[in-house]
Amino acid sequence: MNSGFLSDTDVIAEMTSTFADAEVISRGSSFFIARASRYGRRWILKGINPEAAEDVLARQQILKEFEILSALSHPGIVRFSGIEEVDGLGLCVIMEWIEGPTLEESLMQGSLSRDDRRRLMFEIVEAVAYLHSKGVVHRDLKPSNIMVRQNGLSAVVIDFGLADTDAFTVLKYPAGTEGYASERQHRADTPDTSDDVYSLGVIMSSLYPEYGSIARRCKSSSRNRYANATKLLHAMRRRARLGLRIILAAVAAIIIGVIAVLGYHNAGLRSSVDNLYGQLSGLREDARHQETAAEQLRQRLSDSLTNITRELAVETSYRTETERHDAHIAGLKRQLRSRCRAIYAQYLIDRKSPDFEEEYFGQKLTMPLRALKTSFIARQKGLSEQDRQDLESAFSLYFDEIANDLKILLSAKLF
Repeated sequence: MNSGFLSDTDVIAEMTSTFADAEVISRGSSFFIARASRYGRRWILKGINPEAAEDVLARQQILKEFEILSALSHPGIVRFSGIEEVDGLGLCVIMEWIEGPTLEESLMQGSLSRDDRRRLMFEIVEAVAYLHSKGVVHRDLKPSNIMVRQNGLSAVVIDFGLADTDAFTVLKYPAGTEGYASERQHRADTPDTSDDVYSLGVIMSSLYPEYGSIARRCKSSSRNRYANATKLLHAMRRRARLGLRIILAAVAAIIIGVIAVLGYHNAGLRSSVDNLYGQLSGLREDARHQETAAEQLRQRLSDSLTNITRELAVETSYRTETERHDAHIAGLKRQLRSRCRAIYAQYLIDRKSPDFEEEYFGQKLTMPLRALKTSFIARQKGLSEQDRQDLESAFSLYFDEIANDLKILLSAKLF
């Protein structure tokens, strides 16, 4: 891109390309966007409106877009196929068809998670940083000029109609969209990478407001904002590393607290904590070499903490329910023992009466005790089989206590 403009003969194939199902989907003052298919694939075609077909500037502008796109190769930049004379449409720049909504549509639908929004913001800035490294200023960055590819949910910057480089000096004029264009763009100053940074700050404010301080600097005066997207990307990565350190500190505190409260005895919880320690050890090292590892770590730690929190809640609930249940059963045992002793006391009183007959021992003590057991347990609602067995075992113990006590009294001839 050192000549400024290419001639038509340099770039346009002599043959006329055949596209099927060509359909214009939008028109501007000078250009249109169409979709069409060829060789089993769908494409996007950008061409000049018929009324502007003789406009030299329009033709130079579309050639400029071709030359810029042909020099770019990045996953976050729309892929360019060529420039051709298309039947019924004229001179067109051919670009890949991207399956998915624009970022503007995704934000309106509210379909993006917090992690999706953060990742997309990084991808957009990375793509623009690549543009700036190639000496290209986009000049019209906005959510409607960013596609969200459905396959992998990745961001792709499109529409380079206003893009500029130092080579195209004749195309310097006010550019951009109100609300996204910097004050320099309104003044038609020489395009500068900081203009794109301003637009990125506006996008960041709505896409990932968690980086509010970074977005505010992007939108500050040209003297104070980041000079280019590469510097902005460095600031975002520093923020991510800071967030990572905070996360690690919080995780460490949580682990210590969990162990202190539960004594590290619960097997399921212990497994989750051990797994979390393993993730900390492995991904902490990765984060030194891969910026994306910071986000991976944040997400995986978040998942682990969610599991620990869930298990901690279950453990706490279980302990609370167990304590409540044990207290309830213990209370029932005390009631049962008190009533058994009451029947025994009545038996001793009756034994001293003149009409007491020894052969009615069963009717006076054994039968009332066993009837008490049956009716007492039957009245308790919601008892498990284990609970019933527990109460019956307790009754057997109380019955044995009474029998032994009575044996001692009889052997001592106290009755």
